[in-house]
Amino acid sequence: FLRRGKGADVLPDSEIRWCLTVPAIWTEVEKQFMRRAAHDAGLIAQIDDDRLIIVLEPEAAAVACIKDKRVALPDGESFMLVDAGGGTVDITVHLLKDGHLAELAQGSGATCGATYLDAEFQRFMRDLLGGRAFDRLVNERPTAWHSVLRHWENAKRTYGPGYSSFHLPIEMALLKIVKHERPNFEEVLGRLQGGVDDAVVLSPERMEKIFKPVLDQVVEAVRAQFDILTAARAPKVQNIVLVGGFSESTALQARLRAEFGSQGCGVLVPERPGSTILLGAAHLGFDTGRIRERAARLTYGCASSEAFESGVDPEDFKFWNDIKNQEFCRNRFSRMVSVGQTLVTEECVSNTYYTTSKRQSTVRFDFYSTPARDARYVTEPGLTRIGSLTVTLTRPSDASQRVDVHLYFGQSEIRVEAFDATGSKADCILKLEW
Repeated sequence: FLRRGKGADVLPDSEIRWCLTVPAIWTEVEKQFMRRAAHDAGLIAQIDDDRLIIVLEPEAAAVACIKDKRVALPDGESFMLVDAGGGTVDITVHLLKDGHLAELAQGSGATCGATYLDAEFQRFMRDLLGGRAFDRLVNERPTAWHSVLRHWENAKRTYGPGYSSFHLPIEMALLKIVKHERPNFEEVLGRLQGGVDDAVVLSPERMEKIFKPVLDQVVEAVRAQFDILTAARAPKVQNIVLVGGFSESTALQARLRAEFGSQGCGVLVPERPGSTILLGAAHLGFDTGRIRERAARLTYGCASSEAFESGVDPEDFKFWNDIKNQEFCRNRFSRMVSVGQTLVTEECVSNTYYTTSKRQSTVRFDFYSTPARDARYVTEPGLTRIGSLTVTLTRPSDASQRVDVHLYFGQSEIRVEAFDATGSKADCILKLEW
């Protein structure tokens, strides 16, 4: 649009910063997928263009909540941000200090949200109408089915404290299909619903059965985050701030207040919870330094080689280092960052490595992540390869050559650099696994 219209003359590409939001539980590979998609769509010229920033959704929401008068977070307070959306619930915990945010422990989340309510409702409708009738309705009368879903959206919004019931009207197209499969459907429906046979009655009991599995999952996710805080000995959380589209559900709000209010933890909802991520992402586009500290969600490191320990290291990992003239062990895990470790924005984490063969012209580093605090080998269960870095050495030598690897973890994406023994930036390419 900007390129086709008059905006192309007024606003060149160099003046545009794109902010793409992603769930906090996404992996580095998934973030890189978004960056590649933005490149393929023509938003940026190069994959690593700094005009595109990947914004974590709960962080964006937290920034927006700082400015929200309804939330009114005081300086020095720690709070839990619960981003309840359609398919995921992302949770982070922050300390607000001098208008900036520091993450107190690694975030967490779960694959639950409003779309899972829809799945529960569809299961109910399938049981009520019968499998054949339900499938025919969805496949042969999509307009009638979408009408059912529109009424369901209204019921979903109204369910909460004080809810009585909701009558979902049965349209003629739906009734014809169902009666073809079940001629006595209206009679059966009337018996089930106290005489009401022209609508599906979503009673408080029925809505409780639909909502309960999803609300239980959200509560368990919040409890798990409290457990992480306890293990990290983080400061007490004064409030849960609820954002995202699903947070508009008064049933969810009431459930969280009932579960955690007794712990002295309030539940706050901003004025426009569904748009907090959008607003916060725009703020971060102008001021990326608003997030001062993050907590590593995983342990990160790379494959390396170290002196072989007989009786400890597997024999099939053994190889001869012809520079050191001794046996070495491949596939060792060289940890660079531990799960839960506090990382200041733009903090550089460095490790030094050395070549193991004479006249070696390239050095390959394979990077891994794990939820464990450490590992000895990259082949252990739980380790996931996230990418590789190949460094080209301009002056191969018989002597051992040093390569310094720098990883920047303080932003929402991991950035990497490598330097040779002279301090010159090495020619390197980082490839993330797909």
